[in-house]
Amino acid sequence: MRSDETQDSPVPRSSEETTSVRGVALFGGSQLALRLEKVLQVIVTAADGPFDSFEDGTLLVFDARTAQGSEALLRWLHQEGQLARWPCLTVARERHQQRDLHRQGASVVVLEEEIPDDSHLRLRLDDAVDRWNAAARRLVGSDEGNRVTSTLVRSWIEQLPLPMALFSPEEPFAVLAHNQAYHSIAGVLHLSQGVGSAVSSHVPGSKASSALEAFREVSRSAVTRSVDVLFHGGQDETISWCWNISPVQSRGEVMAIAAVAVDASPLVEVRRTLEAEVSRRTDMERSLRQTEVEFRDVVNGLPLLVWQHDVHGCLEMVNDPFFEYFGVTEHQLKELRWEDLVHPEDAAYLDEFAAYVREQRPFHAKARVKTATDEWRWLESWARPRFAANQEFEGFIGTSADVTARTQTEIALRESEERFRTMADNISQLAWMTDSAGCVTWYNKRWFDYTGTTLEDVEGWKWMTVHHPEHLDRVVEKVSRCFETGESWEDLFPLRGADGNYRWFLSRALPIRDEHGRIVRWFGTNTDVTDQRDISERLREADRRKDEYLAMLGHELRNPLAAVQSATELLTLQRSDPVEVEKARSVLSRQSRHMARLIDDLLEASRIARGKINVQLQQVDLRSILYGSVEALGTTILERELELVVDLGAGPLWVTADPVRLAQIFDNILANAVKFTKAPGRIWVKSHKVGAHIETRIGDTGIGLRPEVLRSIFEPFRQEPQGHTDSSAGLGLGLALAKGLTEIQSGSIEATSAGLGRGSEFLVRFPEADPPVDAPPRAEAPAKEPHRHPPKGPHRRRQRRRCRDAEPRPRADGLRRRRCRQWKRSPRCLGGERGRRRAV
Repeated sequence: MRSDETQDSPVPRSSEETTSVRGVALFGGSQLALRLEKVLQVIVTAADGPFDSFEDGTLLVFDARTAQGSEALLRWLHQEGQLARWPCLTVARERHQQRDLHRQGASVVVLEEEIPDDSHLRLRLDDAVDRWNAAARRLVGSDEGNRVTSTLVRSWIEQLPLPMALFSPEEPFAVLAHNQAYHSIAGVLHLSQGVGSAVSSHVPGSKASSALEAFREVSRSAVTRSVDVLFHGGQDETISWCWNISPVQSRGEVMAIAAVAVDASPLVEVRRTLEAEVSRRTDMERSLRQTEVEFRDVVNGLPLLVWQHDVHGCLEMVNDPFFEYFGVTEHQLKELRWEDLVHPEDAAYLDEFAAYVREQRPFHAKARVKTATDEWRWLESWARPRFAANQEFEGFIGTSADVTARTQTEIALRESEERFRTMADNISQLAWMTDSAGCVTWYNKRWFDYTGTTLEDVEGWKWMTVHHPEHLDRVVEKVSRCFETGESWEDLFPLRGADGNYRWFLSRALPIRDEHGRIVRWFGTNTDVTDQRDISERLREADRRKDEYLAMLGHELRNPLAAVQSATELLTLQRSDPVEVEKARSVLSRQSRHMARLIDDLLEASRIARGKINVQLQQVDLRSILYGSVEALGTTILERELELVVDLGAGPLWVTADPVRLAQIFDNILANAVKFTKAPGRIWVKSHKVGAHIETRIGDTGIGLRPEVLRSIFEPFRQEPQGHTDSSAGLGLGLALAKGLTEIQSGSIEATSAGLGRGSEFLVRFPEADPPVDAPPRAEAPAKEPHRHPPKGPHRRRQRRRCRDAEPRPRADGLRRRRCRQWKRSPRCLGGERGRRRAV
């Protein structure tokens, strides 16, 4: 703008003033600029010249060569985000000085430049009065310049809405001037407001000393400071102000101290909130650090390995025992994997752990790991997944414990238990265990195999279901009493097997006590004593039969000995009578043979029992043996008036046997049939080929056999009580000898009977043998009717007298001669081979 465009300039125009002028730049923040915009219009007119700024954008310079300086300055005044500072004035002759002053904190810089005389600087205030300096030689130092500047500054300060005051640079820092805004706030707050009052009277309370110290530092060092001041207004009102204190310099000397007060109540509240939050966070961080230290101390003091890893299985954190246990360092930890630690045979542990990681669920397992001492030890681990606030999986945190001792104990216990179970399941007894109250909790395999039950069927007290009803009450009463008193238990009773049959068991149970003597369980067994019981019963029966046998043996020997004694006496008395001597000699011969047969039977039974019997096996026609046995007993059968039926088929029946032993078998069986059958009874002898065997059946309609006798009929000395027959029962060795001799020759024998009074039948079976080479060919003959002895007819009625094979008992009057009637009316009953031939 030209000088002639303004008429009321307070500065007289002088054409002689041709010295250069300085451009003026104002520096401040956006908050100050916004306030200045309302009260100050800056118009800068220059012939030409740029309006520049430094690279950091904080210092603006105006000179005469700025072409568009006013627009740039206005843009700068509206710039946001700058810190507000009070402007001050500094002279710089060169640009490098300008930069140096900027670094020192100068906020307004005047740069000397050679510009035309007609260049002007004009400031238009709100009162529409233009204040301008036309081509002044120096802005600072010229009287007119000083006056203009002073007027501008006073007007500017007065119009500012911010409370502002100017203080002297020396203590007590008296007030030199203040604007209306400061006067207003001073009046409201009842502060000393006169010019010349000390700064301490403007700052209440404890803040006075800090304000004085700030003023001293600004005066001494020409620096800018801020002071927070708390004023108390009416009605307990509290207002916080922030004093921005800046030096006012001229030629490097602090001429005054300017203070701008800004209402900082919101900022103070925010700051208090921030300070409280910072304090809270600081306390929290301190607490967290303390908690972390305490946590570390606790974790490191645990006898456990504590570890944490990420989603990829990389270990992130472990405690000190972990480092010591595995002998690794923190640097090695980052590359450490569980695969490097776990025993190769426990690879399933790793697969299981990987599955749990994928499924993100708690983990528990045990494996062998290699420790710092290169030793494989058992490690048991527990882990739980970690999740972030957004439920994102972050890995696992877990603990591990060395359980080598416990695992070895468990292994030893399992092995011991396995040995116990193996032993318990393979012993012959039924074994079981109960708790202290007597409820069964375990059975061995033998129990289940025998009873055919399961644990659910017989646990607790349900074992009573396999006991015999007749013995149950007695057993329960006794065992319950032992459970209450702690006494050992023993009993004998039958138990039902899986087949429904009962067997006798000897049962025992002992209490198992702890170190304090308290019963913790009972261990019991059931021993099958059925066989022993049967053997004992048989032994008692054998003992009884032995006694009976001795009695019978004495009886059987006494009879022939009595005859021998009588014959001996007869020889003594009738020595001269040849007839009587011959009779006595005959008696002695017969009775001695009878005693010899008794002794031979005893010896045969003993040899069979000891397996010392000798047999001469050969091919024998069984028909000839059977005919011989029938012939030997023919006379006795006739005298007892018995019917004999013989059916031996049409041809020879070859077997491999000893003919003497074979005849002994059938003689004994046929003799028993004759002995225990009364007239008019019937005896039959039948032999035929059945399959690959020759079966011979000898039966009768005699007294029969009771079932209990039938089971033991082939045992030595076994006899039917003599009350069922009127004949001598003998020693009871005949059937025992028959069975032993049959089995020695690869045969078998069995007896059947429908009961007492209904007869019996004996079946003897031998394998069929090939006929001998020199045997005549078998002639096919028609089947014959069974041969009956004696023939039916009227002559049978005449056969009334009995004939016995043994010598009759001697009587008091001596031996009598006894005759028996035979089919050919023989004067004598013949014995031996001759008698057999005559009997048929």
